[in-house]
Formats: sequence, C-alpha cells, structure tokens
Amino acid sequence: QIEQYGKFTKKMEAAKAMKGLCEVLEIDRTMPEIDSILLQRSEAFRRQPITALTEQLLLASRFLAAVTKEQVNCLHTFALARTLIEWLRKDIKEWKELETFVELAETKSSGEGDYEVIKVSHLHAACAGYAQLLFYVGEDTNFRELSNACKSVFKVLERDSQLPTKWLDTEKHLEDFKFMRASLSSVETSSFYQLDLIISRGVFHIGYIQTKDSLSGEEQPIDDCIKVEIVEDVKEKAATGKVYSLSDLQDLQSKLMLISGQSSKSGKNDVEYFVEVLDRAVRLASVFIDLAKAGHDKYLKWKNTFRCQKQGSLRLSSLEVEDKSSDQHEVLQSLEQSVGEMTLSLDGWINTVQQHRSQYYYLNYFTTPQLLLLRRELGKIVSNYRYPVSNQVLSLLGSVDPKCTTEKLKEALSGKYAFVTTQASRETLRAATSSTPVKDEDIRHLQEMGFPRSQSLAALRASAGDVEKAVGICLDSGTGHVSGGGPEPCTGYGTLQDVSSASEVQVIEDSRATELSGYLSMDELGSLLKRLSLHSLQTVCRRRRFPLDQFREAEPNLVIVPKNEVLVSVLCLYMTESGLPLPTAQEVLVCSSSTSAEEVNLFWRRAIGDPGYRRIFCLVMADNLCYDVSRRSLEEYNSLLRSQHLSQPVCYKVVIVCAAENEDKSYLVDAFDAYRRHAPPRPSVLNLKEYLKKKFCQSGDVAASGLGRLSDQCAASLDHEIGSSVRVVRSHRAGVGKTLFVKMLADRLTTASKNPWKIPFDYNDDSMKRHVVVPLHDKQVNVRSVVRRLRSFLLLPNQQLPRVIHIDVAPTVSVGLDTFLFNLLVLGQIDDSSGNVWRRLSTDTYVVELTTTKQFQAVQSSSALGGLRPSGGHTQTSTVSFVDCLPTVVCASPTEALASMSRGIIPKVGERNLDHEFHNLDFQRASQYLSRFASGANLDTFVFRVGHVEGDFQSFLRILIENCGVTDPSWAEIQRFTSFLSSQLRDCDRNDFLKPEVVREDLPGFKAFVVKFMIRMSRDFATPSLDVTRSVQRVDANILGQYQLRRRWEHSPHPYMFFNEDRHSVTFIGLKVTRDGRLQDPQTGEILDANLMSERLSQGLYAQGFRLQENYDEWDKGRKIQELCRVMGVDAAFDPDESYELTMDNMKKILAIQMRFRCGIPVVIMGETGCGKTRLIKYMCALQSNLTGARNMILMKVHGGVSQYDILRKVEEAEDLAETNLQNYPEYGIQTVLFFDEANTTDALGLIKEIMCDKRANGRDIRGLGTSLQVIAACNPYRKHTDQMIQRLEKAGLGYRVKADETGDRLGSIPLRELVYRVHALPDSMKALVWDFGQLDPQIEKLYVKQIVSRYVKRHSLLRHTGLVEVLTGILAAAQGFMRNRDDECSFVSLRDVERAMLVTVWFYNLKGLLGPLLQKKHNQTVEEENGPQALDALTSSVVLGLAICYHARLKNPEEFRSTVSRHFRSPCTLPGGPDQIDSEIRHCQDLFLDELELEPQIARNRALSENVFMMLVCIDLRIPLFLVGKPGSSKSLAKDIVKTAMKGHLSHSELLKSLKQVHMVSFQCSHLSKAEG
Repeated sequence: QIEQYGKFTKKMEAAKAMKGLCEVLEIDRTMPEIDSILLQRSEAFRRQPITALTEQLLLASRFLAAVTKEQVNCLHTFALARTLIEWLRKDIKEWKELETFVELAETKSSGEGDYEVIKVSHLHAACAGYAQLLFYVGEDTNFRELSNACKSVFKVLERDSQLPTKWLDTEKHLEDFKFMRASLSSVETSSFYQLDLIISRGVFHIGYIQTKDSLSGEEQPIDDCIKVEIVEDVKEKAATGKVYSLSDLQDLQSKLMLISGQSSKSGKNDVEYFVEVLDRAVRLASVFIDLAKAGHDKYLKWKNTFRCQKQGSLRLSSLEVEDKSSDQHEVLQSLEQSVGEMTLSLDGWINTVQQHRSQYYYLNYFTTPQLLLLRRELGKIVSNYRYPVSNQVLSLLGSVDPKCTTEKLKEALSGKYAFVTTQASRETLRAATSSTPVKDEDIRHLQEMGFPRSQSLAALRASAGDVEKAVGICLDSGTGHVSGGGPEPCTGYGTLQDVSSASEVQVIEDSRATELSGYLSMDELGSLLKRLSLHSLQTVCRRRRFPLDQFREAEPNLVIVPKNEVLVSVLCLYMTESGLPLPTAQEVLVCSSSTSAEEVNLFWRRAIGDPGYRRIFCLVMADNLCYDVSRRSLEEYNSLLRSQHLSQPVCYKVVIVCAAENEDKSYLVDAFDAYRRHAPPRPSVLNLKEYLKKKFCQSGDVAASGLGRLSDQCAASLDHEIGSSVRVVRSHRAGVGKTLFVKMLADRLTTASKNPWKIPFDYNDDSMKRHVVVPLHDKQVNVRSVVRRLRSFLLLPNQQLPRVIHIDVAPTVSVGLDTFLFNLLVLGQIDDSSGNVWRRLSTDTYVVELTTTKQFQAVQSSSALGGLRPSGGHTQTSTVSFVDCLPTVVCASPTEALASMSRGIIPKVGERNLDHEFHNLDFQRASQYLSRFASGANLDTFVFRVGHVEGDFQSFLRILIENCGVTDPSWAEIQRFTSFLSSQLRDCDRNDFLKPEVVREDLPGFKAFVVKFMIRMSRDFATPSLDVTRSVQRVDANILGQYQLRRRWEHSPHPYMFFNEDRHSVTFIGLKVTRDGRLQDPQTGEILDANLMSERLSQGLYAQGFRLQENYDEWDKGRKIQELCRVMGVDAAFDPDESYELTMDNMKKILAIQMRFRCGIPVVIMGETGCGKTRLIKYMCALQSNLTGARNMILMKVHGGVSQYDILRKVEEAEDLAETNLQNYPEYGIQTVLFFDEANTTDALGLIKEIMCDKRANGRDIRGLGTSLQVIAACNPYRKHTDQMIQRLEKAGLGYRVKADETGDRLGSIPLRELVYRVHALPDSMKALVWDFGQLDPQIEKLYVKQIVSRYVKRHSLLRHTGLVEVLTGILAAAQGFMRNRDDECSFVSLRDVERAMLVTVWFYNLKGLLGPLLQKKHNQTVEEENGPQALDALTSSVVLGLAICYHARLKNPEEFRSTVSRHFRSPCTLPGGPDQIDSEIRHCQDLFLDELELEPQIARNRALSENVFMMLVCIDLRIPLFLVGKPGSSKSLAKDIVKTAMKGHLSHSELLKSLKQVHMVSFQCSHLSKAEG
C-alpha cells in the first residue's frame, strides 16, 4: 500500500481526462476513485489512514497508470467537442441509427466530390471509434464501466492514430451534418424543408452561367442555364453555398407532387407556386438557348437573377433592388410576360436573319455559328484596324473569295465601301438615341408592321418619337443596322428587367451582354460578302451543263444508285465540263444522320438563288436525313420556290442522289419520286482516276485561282511522278513502306537543294510543321476531332508554307471514310457542328495511307451496303469506292520489287523506299558482312569503314531476302532483321577481344562464326510468332487462325551471344557447342547446326576460357544477375527483388526485351494471364534503375473501358517521367518503360499501334521514344470457348441481353463474348511484332510456388514446422495443375492464386486462438453424431481452408479436386480422414461463421447462404476480389446484407467478428448501360 501511494502522483492527467468525460457525458453518479486520485495532493487526503486505499481504488490506479499520453490526449479531444456529443446523444441516440444516417449521407455525397465523401467518412470513423463513450455510457455508469469504454477507444486508437483529428474535423462540419440529417430524416420533411428554403431564400440564376467544364463556343445545355442559390439571410446578403441544379429542382418537384396531397393548404399553395415558377424558368432558359443558337449576339451571355422571396432587399454583384412588395401572382405574371417577350424577340430575330439571307445571297454560305464568328471578328477589326485577322476568318471567307487576304479584307472594312458605317457615326447615333423617351403604343405600331422591337425602339429614339420618320429609318437601315452594327441597347428584347419596370418583379441582376460589343450587322456582313464575291473566279464563267438531256432545270432531279456508287455518281455529274474546276462545298452537300435542317435549308437557298443559275447543286445521300430534318427541309424548299417565283423565273439546277438501299425509308425520296431520273453512265475507274489526277495537278482545283500548273510554292511539285496534290499510298499488307514514302516526301520540303521554302521554322510550333499527321483510328471517322487537330496547324494570315498532310487510315475504319475524303479532297473543306472549318490549300499535298487487306475490303464493302440488298431493281456489279478513283501509289513488297528488277523494271515505290535506306549505315554494315560471308571471304581481317558504300541495290536486296528467314518478308521485317544484325555487328567491331590482330592469330574463323550466329539470332528476333500470311492472303472464316502461334517460346531453342557494354567481354546464354563445333539444344540434345564452327576454333575458345558446354540452369541467382547487368550495362550487380525467382528462361526473356530496345524493335508480347509478364518487366525495370531507386516504369492496366484520351494522358505522364529520370540521373542512362498490359482488350488499339510502330501519339511525335522512353505492350491470346462452355455462360445470366447473332462486338464473325479473353483484332503492323512469351512449365511453376511458400513461412513464423515448405509446395502445385487441366472457366489460374492461398492460410492460422475451440466444438458434435475422424490440427485446418477459398469454391463438382490434393498431405499437415475430411472441415467452418452472426429467425440457414457468407467475410477482410455468380434467389443479396450488418469491427457482438475489419459497403447497381466511368 505504501508503494502504491508513491505511484498516485503519476495518475493526475489521466484522472483529469476521466473527470472531463464525466462532465461532458453528464454522468450523475459519483466516482470516488477519480476524486481520491485528484485529491491526493491535498492535506485531507494525506491525513487519511492507509486503509483508505481500497481494492477499487487500487484497480482504478492500475488502469490510470497504464494510460499513455496519446490516450489522454484522445480523451481530452473527445471532451472538447461538447456540442457534437450533445447532438449525437440526443438526436442520433444509438449506433444503428448512426450507421443508417452515414449510409444515406454517403450515398447523397458520392456525387458531390471527394471532399464531401471524406467528410462523411471521417464522421463514420470518428463516431465508430468513440462509440462506446457516445452510445453505451449513461448517467448511472460506474468507473469500471467507464474504464472499459475507454479501453475500447484505446484499441481503436492503436489502429487509427488519426482518430482525434477525424473527431475534430467532424465537429467542424457539425452544421453540415445537421442540415444533412434534417434533409434525410424523411422524404416529406426534407422536401418541404428544401421548398421553404427555395421560396424564402432562393435566388434563381437563368441564362449564361460560366462553369469550369464549359467550353468556349460550345452550346450550353439547359442544365447549365438554371441554378438556384440559397442565401443565408436578407440582412447578411451572403450566400450559404448551397446550390440546386435543374436536375435537383426537377427531382424535388417530383417528390413534392407525390406528397403534396397530404400537406396543408399553405403547403399545397407553396408547391403549386414552386412548380409554376420552375416551369417558367425552364421556358425562359429554353428561349435563351434558342436565341443563342440562332446567333443573336445580344443574348450570347445574357443572364438574369431574381429571387422568389416576396419582400426584402438583397444586394448581389454591387446591384441592389429596393424593398418591394409583390404577391406570387404578380411574380408569375411577370415571368410569363418575360417569356413572351423573349419568344417574340426570337421570332423577330429568326425572321430578320431569313430576310437578310434572302437579300444577301452569300450569307447562305455560312451556318449560324459561322455568321456569328464572322460578325464578332470583323466587328473587332472595324473597331480597331490593328486587330489581327484570324486564320479562321480567312478560311470562312475563302468560300466566297478564295483569294481573300488580310489586306483585301481590311481594305474592304476601312471605309472604301459605302456600306460600312464609321465609328464616329455610331457614337453619334448612340448619343442621340440614349435618352429619348418613346411611347409603348408607338413601339407596338412598328412591331405590327413587321419590325423587331429592338429596331423599332432605336428608330423611334433616333426620330425623337416621330413614327413616320421612324418607319423611314427602319426601311433605310435594314434590320439590325440602326445602331451601325454595334451593340444596340439590350432593353426591348423581352428581358426580366424590361418587365420588372411594369410588373415590379424583384430583379437582382441583369448582365445580359454588356461586354459583347462591336458585332458587325447582318447588312454590313452581307454587303461585304457581296463585294468580296466580285473578285472570285468561282462565280465567273462557270456554267455547268447536265450530263444527260433527261435532267431538267427548275426541277429537282432524283437519282437512285447503289450506296457504294453514290460519290462516284456525283463525280460523273461534274465530269462533263472537264475544263471547269471540281465542285465546292457550296455546290455539294453530303448528308449524314447528323446533318442539321439549317444545313439543308442553306443548300436550297444557294441552289434556288444561284446568281445566273450557272452551277449544278447536288444533295448527296439525302436518305441519311432523319424524318424531322427531311420534313423541315422540304417545307423550306417549297417556301423558297413560292417566294422566288413571285420575283423572277427560276432556272436552278439541282440533283438529289440517294442510295438504293434506303430509298424505301427516305422521306425526301418519297416526296421527289415523281422527278426520278436515270443515273448518268459511270465511266471506267481509269477515266475517273485520270479526271481527278488532272484536277489535283492544277493549282486551282480547290482555290480556283487559275494559276495553271503547280509552281514551286506547292508541295505537290515535289511529287516528281505526276505532281499531284493528292496521293493515296496503299498496299495489301502492312510494313511495305507506305509511311516511309510519306516521310521521304515530307523530308524533301527541307532537304531539296532547290527548295525555295528554306525559311527558318520551329518544329515545336504546330503552325510551322511541314509534316502534319492526322491518324484515323475509330471505326467511324470523327470529323470533329479531325477538324480540331487540323486547326492547330492553321497558318498565319497570308502565309504560304507548303506542307504534307498525312491522313493515316487504320484498317479498322469502316464508316464514313469515303465521305470524309470526298469532302476534304474534292469539295475542299470539312467543318464541324460548331462552325469550325478546315479548307484544303492548293499549296499542301494530302497523302492518304491505306492498308487494303482482304479483311479491310470486306469491312468497307459491308459498310457500304449496310447489310442490305439493293432494292428497286438495282444489282451490284462491281464495287468501286471513291478511294479507288484517287491518284494511287501501290507499295510493292521486297519480293515483288526484286522480281520487277530482275525483269529490268524499276519499281516505282519499292526501289524508292529501300534505295533511300541503302546508303544507311546499318544497312551497309549488314550488307557488306553478309556478302562476304556468302562468298566465303576471310572475315577475321575485315574492318567495316563508315561511309564506304559497296554493291548495288538489287544484289543487296537479294541477299537480305535470302538471309532474313521469312519466305515473303515485308520491308519492316527486313528492316528489323537488318537493324538487329547491324547492332550486333557494331558491338562486335567495337569489342577489343575481336580485334583483327587478336582473332587472326588466336581464334581464326571466329568472326565468321559470329556472323553466322548473329544471322541465326537476327532471324529469331525478326521472325514473327504469328502466322501473318493468313491475314494477307484471304479473309479467314475462322479469324482465330490468324492469331495462332506458329512457333512457341518454350518449344524453340534460344541460344544467345551478347557483346557486353564493357567492350572487352562476351556473354553466352543457352549456347551449347560440342567439341567438334556443332550447335546443340541444351534442353533436348538436338543438333541445331552441324557446322557452326570449326573444331580448331572450338578448341581455341575452350583454351581462352569459354565454357560452351556449360549447364546454365545450374547458375545461382547471383551469377544470373551478374551476367544480366553486364549485358544491360548496369554498373553494380544487385537483386532488386529477393522474392522473384529468376530462372534461365526469364533471363533469356529479359535479354530479348533489352535487345529489342537496343535495336529499336517494338516489344509486343503475347501470353496467358498470370504467366509472369508484369512481374518480369517490373524486375527488369528495377534492375535497370541501377541502384538509384528511380521510378522508371508506368503500368497501364488496359481494359474495355479505356479510351484514347486515357492512353494519351498516360503517354504524356511517361514522357514527363522519362525526362525527369534523364535529368536526375544523366550518368546512368535510365530508360523509362511504359507498359500497356492486356493492350488488345480496348477498341483504342489503333492508337497503341501508332505509339508502338510509328512512335506517335495522335499524330504527335513522342518525346524520347526509343532512347529515354521505351514502350511494351502485352496481349492476351486469341482463344474461343468450347461450345459447352458457351452454352453454360449463356444460361448463367451473365448479362447476355443481346443474342449472339445480333451483337456488334465481334472479332471477325465471332462474338467477343465467346472468346476466352474479350480481345480485339490486332493491327497487321502489330501482328508481325508479336512474340510468344510462353507458358509456365510445370517444373518452373513449382519453383515459383516454392519461393512464394518460403516467403510466407519465414515472414509469419511458421519455421518450427519441419518440412512445411515442401509439403505446401506439393499441395499448391497439385491444385494449380488440377485447375489448369479443367475444360471450363476454372482452368484460368496463375501464381496470383498461389499468393492468395498462402495469404488465406496464414490468416486462418493466426485466428487459431479464436477458431480452434469453435471448430473443436463443431467437430465433437460431428463425432458424436457420425463417429468421424479426429479433428485437424490448426496448421492443417488453415491449409484446407486456404484451398477452400482459392480453389474449392470455384468448382461445381469439387470431389475430384479433394481427391487429388489430399494425396499430397503429409506431416506436418496430416489428413487422417482423406478427401472427406477436407469437405467436412470446410462445412464446419462455414457453419461456424454463420453461427456467429445474429440472424433473424425467418432466415433459413441453407448451404448457399453459409457458403456465400463464409466467402464474403474472408475475402472482404483480406481485400480479395470476389465475384458472386448465381441465379436469382441464391442468397447473394441476403448474404451481402448479413455481412454488412455483422462486420462492425470492435462493435461486433462476437469475439470472432471483432477480430475482423469494420466494413462499410457502397452498392452500385449494374446494367447494360453501365460504363467504365460509372
């Protein structure tokens, strides 16, 4: 007792914390233990007898002595949040209610950003940690109960040291939680609560609302045009930050409509008022959107803000509205009037635009967004003549005047033409009209005469109220011209501010468009366009005649042809007059499903109002128009005819060309059927090609400049063959020189000696690039993205820079290619829905790269026919696409080129492509060595001289074809063979050991051996693993045959010889040479080469210390790492991952990847999932980091939801990381690796091909690729499920809502869902790069298993069990082998399953203290009932349960599995009961877990439920992914709800469940509409 007295002084802080808890938790019961300890320093306490130290006081002392400083702070922090504690204990009351509130709050906050989610997460974690104090401590709690509650808190604190911080964070957001609690209490309460907030303190914002996601020039959706902001108080004039979007308001409206019948009369009135206000707000926003779409510049950024509150004053944005009193009727009436006024303004504006389009013909060349852009940009120039003219303006004006320049435009706008009002006159007119009062009746009188309200108001003010003068001003000025085209006053356009003066609506803010100034008026723009057109050759001397007499003027001429001949038929219409240029985009409109009614209406206006009726206008593919657009366009056509006939006779020339496949579905075909004509005769493909070639060789093919032949200012002049500005470079297979042809053409722009364009330019400046690449990867051509990319290369105004525009078309493009090329190349321009235009310049050359395989032609043909047979008696004779009519260059393969040269014919492209590379250093080195080796020359004395060229191209090509190892190689395969061979020979030349003076005396014939062996290695690296010839020769009905491996890694020998980076040593891997010089396979003993080297050389190498018969499998890991580092050039040999099993097979694969890096060969590997691809690449990257610890690998897990944007973003990240590593570690030369795992699972595979093969990302060169950055792609194999497996999957209910024969997701003719891996077709360029990664050999896999088991056994203190590693290795290897031999989905296993099995085994073993007694109890019951075998020990039980989770549960009939693995159980894992005991142990544990749960009495404890609960509990606690598949009613959702309720962490009711993690489930209902984004 005396000793205990001395320790009392250490308990003061803990006692004070406990005392604070008593106060904040309102514990009325006195606690003498705490009081005694707090009074120990007082005189009264010291005078007490020693017997006063009771047992209770000593127990309390021991507890407080164990409390640490961190625990005291935890209790102090808890007591500080008194307000939060009071709210939780009084409003929430119990833990279950808190869980419900947290679940609802998290569901609500999940869509509001990460910050809101974190707030709710901290609330949940903090309250769970302090739950015992919050919900289980009452006013009569004694010290023992309070200390037990504190112990529970301390346990949580051990696992989560941030508990006090989360508690304080929760207190900081208490008001938010109160609001959330009130809103979530019930639907009725929360709905009326929100309704009251909106009516009393809601501020409506309608109109242009700038958001962080809004893009300039994009149409604003109505959801972004309405929001309601809740303000705190009228007096405070501050907002709370609570904002309701339109979707929130509509959701609230739906709830209120359901519950309003149960509310009071006042509540019903409020609901009705809210509904009517919202309805008018939506209508107002809709009119605003329509006005903005119509191009009304005064409404582009129109915005109004008003409050629903009936009384009060509010200031926002420095604008204050005085107190006004108004009832709800007046507010609604004012809003209704405002909607009406804006609707009238919209109608007036539309009529005004139509009138101007009728008055000024060339306004019809532009859509509404384009007119708005021109008015804005030209208005800026008028206001400030130093304002630069944008390229986009010149591109648009090029439709009217192709020779329009900045000088001509500014001259026109400078005042030379009378239609431009000067700035001074504008200001004078504004001053005169700014304050003149007008009468409403006069405004209405002018409006009844047809003048818009804005024009009427301005005219009356200018005439000082004289109505007659105002009418004259309106007639003279033209609509919208009164104010000189400047920003006329926004009043009079029907806004809320206009109405508020009459109706006293409480308008807070009206910021319509005050910053929008200087817009050119429609009159000014129309007159300007008319003046510019006078200088255009397009409207002069261009009279076209119909090709047949049956075509009639002043009538629509309908032509029906097969779909694949539509564009060719259009060309036939214009071929009659061969001296005239190609048609323009103003004459021909190619329709699609996205073509708008405005585009068709403008076409009718251009055709019917054509000056002089010289041109032929053609509406193409009108059958693609939807019904609404077709109907509206027909109405416009009839209206224009009526109005035109009133003024003058019409002689327009219009031809409508439609596809026969859709004629029965087209509204316009039916309407114009009476005007059907025969199609013009189709000329031969040769004639079509000659016609287009002639037009593309003229400088005026697009620009109509009439300059004659191409000059030196055109890139096409570098096409020495025909000088065409358009070229199609195609081949029937990949890798035969198309890209090289384009590159050579682009290089001539800067390397030609007579190049007149040798001006300085910056390659980093997109506008100055000479070679512009536009890749097309998607199935359908995305014109919008193409225009966006091309617009980044717009030249400066008046700048002439010849360029090569490279359109790289992937074979997967199947929709819209012909239409896109027709618009771009023939019509000369493409544009998007936002009005952006790209015009083809005559100085540019467009090169279209196509690989027209049989499969590509089949896809194009299928796309053209649309899967339908032609109707109307049309039969398809031959397929002639538009691409076939373009000037074409066909690239020949090396074999074809060699055959042509043998006949004395110089191939046009083959010679040009490779002869360009013939003088290349690598090619010359390979050629000279190969030629000498073939002739038997002495290579020991040969030294390659840089710059020395030998031989001719033909002999060089022949020797490459003979040695590359491919029967009919492509240029790409030859290049890879040559690159690898030259790289190795270069290292050979640099190696000191192989100097001529050394080799000649000691190792004669060694260089000949090197060359011979390097040829073998080069073939191994250059020969593709896939049978690529099958995809070239035919469209394989069984497309999987194209992806079958013709040689597998594990079945092929891979002897390697490397010249190390140290330049004086050589490394042999997998090389076994007999004493007599024969090359032998070390695995099988097969003789691979009977004459690899002479016996003398073999003995000489042995004398020099080379061990050519070494058993490489006996190398330890250290030796393997040392040899790897030598070849890779790593200075210090180290093991970056001791757990990795570095086999000789893996070593060869790492070296194969490294050599591909060194030679510039893209790395594309194919292997089963789980065969070790990712782990091997991670190990290789870690080894290559050279002990720096630098992060030099970026792994991208590719899947079906990965988009092109995701891939491009990852490429940019890899570029930045590579640059960082290069800057931080320049001396190590670290290479950064970007690894696309499962690359062929995404439909963006074309972009990955561009990255791998072309070293570009969406046309942009990738920084550092091939030097500091390397890219690897891993692909899944192409295998189909068995028919039985497909039937099982179809019956399993796995979302197969679409029938197999109706799905569009296919690989050839095979639905993707019938494949083992959901993979897409590899581009042909990537097929040739694929090499088989191989599968894990059973013996190799067993080594990996042993390594994994050893790691777990050592880490988790299981070493006391002798022989455990060998036993577990045998069991798991048997389990892996059994699963892999299955013929269903269970056969997909990998080393990840071994990792999981060991993880689960250790988990169960660590729970032996809790599970052991419970399992023993279950076993005893079984023994009594069934007389079964004795219970398993803890170790064996853990192993069995590990197998149950990772293997047993996946099998439908697991009896054979139990029988197989039971044979491998032996000491220390004994299984006396055999296979049956495995089953009983699993069942006992499943029942045990179910018994620990609190189940409702009506829940049946069936086998499905017990298995589901067991699997979910274990997998959730260990974070193992789990897919629970079963038919409806198989207890899936029930098991989820049970587990969700049971896993409460330390708050669970049983000790077993307390040992598990606390879980919080978030549900997501999947459907066929679910996407990767959510």
